[in-house]
Amino acid sequence: MPWTRDWTKSRCNANSDFRVFFDINPASKGHCLIVPKQHYNDIFDMDAETGGKLFSLATVVARSLKKELNCEGMNIVQNNGLIAGQTVFHFHLHLIPRYTGDTV
Repeated sequence: MPWTRDWTKSRCNANSDFRVFFDINPASKGHCLIVPKQHYNDIFDMDAETGGKLFSLATVVARSLKKELNCEGMNIVQNNGLIAGQTVFHFHLHLIPRYTGDTV
């Protein structure tokens, strides 16, 4: 799967099932989203096969971010429902690289 290493570009990856792009209001350098092309409101709408593909891709993206940005850790965040803080009702997974001294 091709990976764009220019961190100034918004879209960095896509395949037949998902798009990966950088958050327009990043919490840290490299903060990106994995979004399925098919609509799912939240994790409760998503089938297990798609969920498996999503997390398989998340491991590839996370390792690439770590290698390219030398982050020391990573938060993986996904909110489901108003009570959980969901504000965009199309499933999306945040990958937020963490660095010493960041203010995330």
